[in-house]
Amino acid sequence: MPRGRRPAPTDRGEELVEKPRVNIRRVPAAVIVELAGEHDLSTHGDVERALMDIASGEACIIDLSSATFIDSSILAVLVQTTARDGACASTIVVAPPDSAAARLFDITGATTLVTVCSSLDEALDSVMISE
Repeated sequence: MPRGRRPAPTDRGEELVEKPRVNIRRVPAAVIVELAGEHDLSTHGDVERALMDIASGEACIIDLSSATFIDSSILAVLVQTTARDGACASTIVVAPPDSAAARLFDITGATTLVTVCSSLDEALDSVMISE
């Protein structure tokens, strides 16, 4: 196999796994923190640092649309962000319906603690309305 090329998935049930990423971007109404790929205890610190860097008073949207997996350690960081003193003005999580993230929020009852929207547009609309 040539250098730098990844092996193709085979029919033995193998599949490529996207490397976890935490992307931060600012838009006029909010800071968007996007989690992409699989996030668990190994990326817990990266997620926590990204959320701690958001200034007090800024609206925060945590976009899980590209997250293929989050575990309870990530869920705990997201819930703690909303409860932290001096935290974001508001925290909204984007978890598309039928996604693993949406199921985790539903199963754990975290939807009672965090506002969950089904799309980034819905979350941005919610932030703009509350300003």
